[in-house]
Amino acid sequence: VLVEYFEEYDEAQAGHTCSSGLHHIKEAELRTILETAVRRGILLKPENSETFRWAHDKLQHVSYSLIPEKFRPSLHIKLGTLLWRMSLRSFGSEWMVFMAADQLNRFSGDLVLGAEVAQLCLKAANLSLSKSALWPAHEMLLSGVKHLSVDDKWTTHYDLSLELYSSLAELSVQLNKNDDAM
Repeated sequence: VLVEYFEEYDEAQAGHTCSSGLHHIKEAELRTILETAVRRGILLKPENSETFRWAHDKLQHVSYSLIPEKFRPSLHIKLGTLLWRMSLRSFGSEWMVFMAADQLNRFSGDLVLGAEVAQLCLKAANLSLSKSALWPAHEMLLSGVKHLSVDDKWTTHYDLSLELYSSLAELSVQLNKNDDAM
């Protein structure tokens, strides 16, 4: 699927139209793609579960290496957004919340994605803390703070800013990361 997408994208860049690809994938199509990967032995899906995992870590590595580097940031943001939307409609989708935040943070760099993503990072951090995963929670809190706009975080998003910074300070002290606590 990824190879087809990038071939179509290159054709679109050369003046042709791009009729499909990951660009236009909806949730139902994503499920079909994932189920096809399960049938072909690329992914595994336990019975009565909504989660998928790679059949082997080398398959994951090879699949990811097929994606041209220039497309990776937008792909991570697209996947993160899709997982986020799916998590809002699914009960018991804690893994989707964390994965959505992880995907959105992965290649955002200096990009400020806004208060909604900061809120998602806070939610993912709280889920991590509930499972005693302190380091992932710390990373999510740092990312959440980064996504708040410098200009208006204390006026427009006071409660969110207070919760993010307070949680980050408390956790940073626990982890002996005192520079992050300031």
